[in-house]
Amino acid sequence: MKGIEIKTNTEVTDDMLVSGEADVVILATGGENIVPDIEGLDQPMVCEASRILNGQVPPGKNAVVIGGGLIGMETADFLAQKRSKITVKEFF
Repeated sequence: MKGIEIKTNTEVTDDMLVSGEADVVILATGGENIVPDIEGLDQPMVCEASRILNGQVPPGKNAVVIGGGLIGMETADFLAQKRSKITVKEFF
């Protein structure tokens, strides 16, 4: 992207924020995978959401997203844009 500087893996200090050099600071610290104890997770059609979102695994025509939290809904939205038929399941 022209005119945009992206810094990753950088420790942010108070001085960096106070200096006002950045127009926007985005804090994206990531999340922790929660893998439920569900039979069949070892099947070849099962993968983590990150593998779909980063393009390692192509979206299928039909998808079940297990988990209706932030990552699950982000993945469902991504799949919807790719024209997948989606079912979201939440387990409490």
